[in-house]
Amino acid sequence: PRTGYPADTCRGTTVFAPSSTDADALSTIMFILGSDDSQAILAEFDDIGVIFVRRDGSIVSKGLVEGFEFQ
Repeated sequence: PRTGYPADTCRGTTVFAPSSTDADALSTIMFILGSDDSQAILAEFDDIGVIFVRRDGSIVSKGLVEGFEFQ
């Protein structure tokens, strides 16, 4: 928002939340902030999971059920 250029920290984010409205808002915020800067927001919610696809293609997830596989 400061520069007018598109966010470039992530290729994508997916948020799993009890409410689709919350998931949409959090996904947008976390996409802009990136996985590292989103940690403070994630600490505020115990009932969400998130998948970040970073700019380099690496995948980071938090708060998801064990055994979830990426294919």
